Amino acid sequence: MSTNTYPVLLVVAAALATSCGHIASYQNSDPVRTPSGIEVAAAATSCYVNRTADPLPRSTADEGANVALAVEVKNASPRAVVVDPGVFRLTGFSPAAAGDLTPGPTHTVVVNPDESKKFSVEFHREGDIDCRQPFALDPGTAVRIDGTAVHLASIQFKEAR
Repeated sequence: MSTNTYPVLLVVAAALATSCGHIASYQNSDPVRTPSGIEVAAAATSCYVNRTADPLPRSTADEGANVALAVEVKNASPRAVVVDPGVFRLTGFSPAAAGDLTPGPTHTVVVNPDESKKFSVEFHREGDIDCRQPFALDPGTAVRIDGTAVHLASIQFKEAR
């Protein structure tokens, strides 16, 4: 590789590093559990915000937060658990007027007794939202047994420093 190639590679690397606006890493609270043996854990795998001025945006959705979560559901109950990730909400973003973030297209996940399943859920919301803030995954009524919602606490996330 010639010495003239290095400046070009540095420029490309710098453009890629700044194209997302901000990529945050997060720490999350412990998994949430029910007395019946259902456990939900989540980890934020990425949070980035596109900016209109970005030379190489990662998606066509400008000026919005994009959050990807890795979710794991463990079922130690004697009955199958049905999870509808489309019901999950990310709450706590500022400004509050922006509202909760809802996931993109999802598929129902069935977790049989003594089984564990992992899946990813991606959220996007246009508006004046940034990744540098705490938020929470609210399962709402996403987890069900025999059609009845299993009530779970929210999983909290805060930016890792």
